[in-house]
Amino acid sequence: MNFYYFKLNFKLIALNIQSYFKKINHRLAINNISKIDNSIIIFFPIDENHCKIASYKFNSLNDLSEKGIEVNICLSDKYVKFIESINCNKYTYIKDGFNIKKLNNKIDFHKRYDMIIDLNPTPIIDIMEMTKKINAIYKIGFKSIISDFFYNIQLDIPENKFIETSYERIKNILKIS
Repeated sequence: MNFYYFKLNFKLIALNIQSYFKKINHRLAINNISKIDNSIIIFFPIDENHCKIASYKFNSLNDLSEKGIEVNICLSDKYVKFIESINCNKYTYIKDGFNIKKLNNKIDFHKRYDMIIDLNPTPIIDIMEMTKKINAIYKIGFKSIISDFFYNIQLDIPENKFIETSYERIKNILKIS
């Protein structure tokens, strides 16, 4: 077993112990009353191919900026070129495989966001831990064995469909085209 999987298993045990004392509210629903009117933060995929797909699918994030919603995107410093056309605050990090080595810009962990979205289709512990520290009403991510600890809205990736289908569902939640 390599060190990454050992670290992942150790964190799973720690999260199970934490979940015994603190649960995430699983009864959240986004409806017409629920509004995204302040700010969101989106974690783009750490994998280059998925990041390219996400940047293509979410090139309409400028619609939110035009509505006065502050859009924040966190991604690898190597992939900033993929989101140049999006008006947003950019938080970059230096990655080491599927780990984050160093966060270049400081995310405001004291600010309250309306929504946090993790676009990584597979669990990335470093990003999941950041989403846990950030205060937000809605936390959206993909379903995995540990996603209950981090997200109150979880999406499945159907086996016979592509990641783009799930990204479309997120765009529908954000009400962008």
